[in-house]
Amino acid sequence: MSKDLPIWLALNQKSYYFPAKVVARAIEQLSSLEDLWQSNDTILESVGFDKKSIKELAKIRSDSTIQECERLINVLTIRSVKVIRFIDEEYPKQLKDTKISDPPLLIFHKGSEINFNKCAAIVGTRNPTFYGRSMARKIAKTLADEEFIIVSGLARGIDIESHCGALESKHGKTIAVLAWFDPIYPDEHSELVKDIERRGARISENYQKAFGSMTPNKFVERNRITSALSDFIIIVETGEDGGTVRQAELAYKQNKPVFVLSPKENERASRGFTLIMEKYNGISFRDTDDLLDRINENKLSPEKRLSQFNLDPQMKLE
Repeated sequence: MSKDLPIWLALNQKSYYFPAKVVARAIEQLSSLEDLWQSNDTILESVGFDKKSIKELAKIRSDSTIQECERLINVLTIRSVKVIRFIDEEYPKQLKDTKISDPPLLIFHKGSEINFNKCAAIVGTRNPTFYGRSMARKIAKTLADEEFIIVSGLARGIDIESHCGALESKHGKTIAVLAWFDPIYPDEHSELVKDIERRGARISENYQKAFGSMTPNKFVERNRITSALSDFIIIVETGEDGGTVRQAELAYKQNKPVFVLSPKENERASRGFTLIMEKYNGISFRDTDDLLDRINENKLSPEKRLSQFNLDPQMKLE
């Protein structure tokens, strides 16, 4: 691990004060993160830090903070957890280039897969119907057979079915994007995480769980990572509010196509389907064959802009 890693970990504790792109530019101008850490207020302001960031840096800049981060590094080493800094070559380019929000300062990573190309996110409700569960698993396996890496959030419901479907594919790979790295949440998925790490990876921008009012925000924040990593988003059952709708909104703003499974007779899923179709340019599909046709029709790739898509009016709600 790099010698400046304790400082990266220290900044990451209050990452909302230290945007990754600002930190990277400051390192370029000052030659090293150690120089940034030791700089006075005037220099920090000259390289792009605002007054709030400078004040926060003064609070955390201490030997005790560095010692605490060094202890964490020992834990990470023992547990074979890799830390990917924003300036590292391994940091996902599509995440670094995200336009709508600040990318993570660093990523905690454990697993066999370090390549984040050709990813497809599958998300949805935590309380799906049997149809939703079976379709999420089938879609994930089908796309994994097509060499897509399946990205989801390890949550109950659609997420976990998506991870399992990817692992059912002979050479399937899957990435679990978590709100925090440790402890695994929900804990009943701890054994599955071992399989995910053997065939993919577990990642998060936070190592430890946030407490109190900050906890729900971490689930919202991780959604920007899920959609930024992925070439497109697939939604399998959702209501009119909650994390899945927020995921659709983020994907739409990131110019990522949003595919939505046409629901069976389920009023809640139908309302969510209608909302996403109308508000976030949803592209409907009926089954896996139909989905693959939509993907092939649009020649989906990470570089494709949503504005370039020729949406068939028949794909919209009547």
